[in-house]
Amino acid sequence: MSDAKAEEHYITRPVSKFMGTYDPRHEEMHPEYWQKEKHLDLNETQQFGFSILEEEIHALCYTWFHPNCNLISTGVFVCQGIQPIAPGLAIQDYRGFMSADELNGTFLKYKTSNGYEVEVIEPGVKFRTKYLDKERNNSFDITHTAMHPPAMWSSNVHYEQPMLNVGELVIRGKRYDVNSRQTRDRSWGELRSEMPRNIPAMGWVTGTFDNGFCFHVTAFDSQDLDPVWKGHFDVPPDQNLRFGWVIVEGQQAALVHCRKRTSYDADLMPETMWLELHDEHGRVHTIEGKVVAGFPMHPWNNSRWPICLTRWKLNGSVDGYGDIQDGHWGDFVLAMRG
Repeated sequence: MSDAKAEEHYITRPVSKFMGTYDPRHEEMHPEYWQKEKHLDLNETQQFGFSILEEEIHALCYTWFHPNCNLISTGVFVCQGIQPIAPGLAIQDYRGFMSADELNGTFLKYKTSNGYEVEVIEPGVKFRTKYLDKERNNSFDITHTAMHPPAMWSSNVHYEQPMLNVGELVIRGKRYDVNSRQTRDRSWGELRSEMPRNIPAMGWVTGTFDNGFCFHVTAFDSQDLDPVWKGHFDVPPDQNLRFGWVIVEGQQAALVHCRKRTSYDADLMPETMWLELHDEHGRVHTIEGKVVAGFPMHPWNNSRWPICLTRWKLNGSVDGYGDIQDGHWGDFVLAMRG
């Protein structure tokens, strides 16, 4: 960690196609990056989530830390069904400009002034998130337990981890039991610019399945599959995959090739997705998905990220579910609007 050097964000370039190495210390902050790189775009992120598939409820808990600005954006989103207008969610309390002093210098245990709490009970294994809004009688208390070890990108500054999420959710006084699978995300040491981007939609996509198979892929749609943006942007076949992995019988493997196509509704919310994932061992995994709940998140004003609970089918037979998080920038939106 002493040789830390800030990376360009994966939006700007593909990442090498091999798995990195996780260390439990990665759950903590990474000041070795801030001390060397004073750029204001340097950031750390911490993401948790949960869902209730049968109720079409989907939740995202997110903290975005800019250490050189001493600022965080943090909070929670809970939607039920498709909600194209973000402030109309069942629960939304995500605040864009809060002092990083609220973290008390750690990602291991903190509570912010909007009622969101995180506790790392055992690094890489068990976590707890809580939220309370007394005025609206909204709350949750979720324990997130690892299904598999974290899957580290080859850049060694970004990983995902499939989790089992158990607890209680209350929306306007109505109580729900939570018992779901969801993939968490953690990153640091990257320069994540808020500048406009002349690129098509980019998906951060995850899934867990009833047979134990799990996947993550970050990729553009494939140009040869006639994506909605064809004719407006150019993504060479060897450039659409940024990074990805699968877990097969408990073993992680990096993706080396991806074919992907997304369909959208009139509000540019993803509706369906088709994936063909090729891993480093020569295996091919075909996955089809349909969105059942979702909402647009605006982590910064120059981007829009529909966050979507998706039912998946692996190789035509195995059921699963997970996330489509679909990044949109202004040039893509304008092109799609004609």
